[in-house]
Amino acid sequence: MSSEPSTSSLNDSFQGIPEEILLQVLKNLNSAELLRSRLISQRFKRVYKTNAHRLARPKIDHITFHVRNSIPAQQLGRLRMPETNLQKKYKKKLCVLLKKRSKRSATTSSSSMNTVRSQEFDFDNKNEEGNSANFLRALQDTMRKFSITESLCFDGCVISPKLIEQFIEPYSDISSIQSLSFVLCDLCVTVKDICELISRISCSTLCIEFCTGTEKIITDKLFAQIQELKTLRLQTRDYHQLIDLTDDTLLRWAMQKELPQTIEMSEIRCGFTLLGVLALIGELKSRLDLNQISNPVTWDLGSITVNIVDFMQFLTLQGLFFNIQNVAPNSMRVSIDLSQQAPLFISNHDQSWYGLNSLVFPRQSTRNSCRISFQLMIETKIV
Repeated sequence: MSSEPSTSSLNDSFQGIPEEILLQVLKNLNSAELLRSRLISQRFKRVYKTNAHRLARPKIDHITFHVRNSIPAQQLGRLRMPETNLQKKYKKKLCVLLKKRSKRSATTSSSSMNTVRSQEFDFDNKNEEGNSANFLRALQDTMRKFSITESLCFDGCVISPKLIEQFIEPYSDISSIQSLSFVLCDLCVTVKDICELISRISCSTLCIEFCTGTEKIITDKLFAQIQELKTLRLQTRDYHQLIDLTDDTLLRWAMQKELPQTIEMSEIRCGFTLLGVLALIGELKSRLDLNQISNPVTWDLGSITVNIVDFMQFLTLQGLFFNIQNVAPNSMRVSIDLSQQAPLFISNHDQSWYGLNSLVFPRQSTRNSCRISFQLMIETKIV
């Protein structure tokens, strides 16, 4: 007879072991070993499935949710008259993509990603949120099985409280996410919901572009949750939409251990003042003088309303070298270059912005590139 124990006796020996002890054993295994451990016995499989959120899980670098139109298949070779209600035949699909960085790109500068899983769900038109029950169940299963490490992206989705809840559940491992992106989304949530999501991740890159409901999301309270902001990209659907941001956000950025590298708020009106902007620029200039800036800095702080008195005082500031371009009546585009000793340049001609960059800011520079731009909406009425 064989000296090896039988499978039945092995299963019987596991029955007397408390579940907490089995759980501690499973916690010491990596994700590959955990997958093999499920084959030992039905009890191991049950313990793994019940406590998957507490064990090591496969890592996914990037997860994307996007909505697209599904075009119905048509048979070739047949003549069809045009239909006026063809759009009604199109169906919306909610797609979920899980991507992982290839091993080769992890050791090189390449950023190629491999798709690990791709799922499609019917867009629920009866539900205002559009998120079907099947999609929410699949999302819950995904968050239990995988650990998201880099970025979370929503494209064309309806961001609802139920959707946010799936990411802030205890079983969701999203603490390593650094990039959060919303593009063409309907933000049907409050700033509290978004802040709760940001508090669960390590957000350093935030992108909100062409979304509805941004006016109630983009506030000082939102940026108070981001400890170290590196990249910010904001773009609203409406031209010059007013955003409730104040100098408190600018001062918070100025007090960061490392200043933001990229801020893109083009064509956005906010509650920044000229004094707050100059305070942030002054902090950048002092760190640049101390050689504490190692990466290029590019800021576009949107449109700022000032009165004519403050604007004239701004022109007399010492130590700043800036370019001013008239873009509209009582509106000027100001660009400051801290990487070189550029003279004051005022342009009244209709030239391209790239041409001004080439003229005022040469490509060669002995210091790190640090360029700040914003648009001044000048109030001609003096109070």
